[in-house]
Amino acid sequence: PSQVAPKTHSVETPEALVEAIANAEGGDIIELNAGQYEIESSIKIDKQLHVQAADSLQKPSISYIGAATSPAFEMYPKGQLSLKSVILKGSGQNYAFAPLKEKMSSLYNLEVEDCEIADFDYVLKAYKHSFSEYIQFTSTLIKNCQNGLELSSETDDKGEYNAENVFIHNC
Repeated sequence: PSQVAPKTHSVETPEALVEAIANAEGGDIIELNAGQYEIESSIKIDKQLHVQAADSLQKPSISYIGAATSPAFEMYPKGQLSLKSVILKGSGQNYAFAPLKEKMSSLYNLEVEDCEIADFDYVLKAYKHSFSEYIQFTSTLIKNCQNGLELSSETDDKGEYNAENVFIHNC
């Protein structure tokens, strides 16, 4: 089958960001222009997406003001998120990333590079029966977060776990 080239969606407003992610095809690139993006509800990641700064020297800032214990980016089965050169801020009581609490029928993957993550309760909160093949944080500053990566929710002593490969480089 022929491969369709990924599209690049350029966004400048929070509404355009949410709409571009919802309407994008798997593999597409969402480019954020410099500026502030205030998001009130979780962004659903159910396909492979690249969310990145249009200019890595002028990092856009996503402020997530959603409910306590909700994630800025909610990982669905087969969701693959690559987040690059973005500032991600929370309210202190919410999560930067989390899979669904139930019905995670397939794995998710997460790559974060050259980002700043601040003011979250959890950077990543995994739940029972959620599984990631890889989680990778590279050249990312994490500050003022109550908890880091929580990958210990499988407690049945059956050899199950929440992530196959976790890479943290130069963070």
